[in-house]
Amino acid sequence: MATKSRESIYGAAAEQAAEVRKQADRISCEAWNKRMLGFRGPAQPSPTLGDALNAACD
Repeated sequence: MATKSRESIYGAAAEQAAEVRKQADRISCEAWNKRMLGFRGPAQPSPTLGDALNAACD
């Protein structure tokens, strides 16, 4: 009886988790940009640099 490797079991879940995190980071960056426009100045807290890079925010 053969067993499945962890990669075949958890590989799809890890890819899906990475995609969901990217979407969450993008939403966080967009919300921060809208707060900046609404306050016409710095809005805190800002997303972390890692989150912005992960979301590919401009």
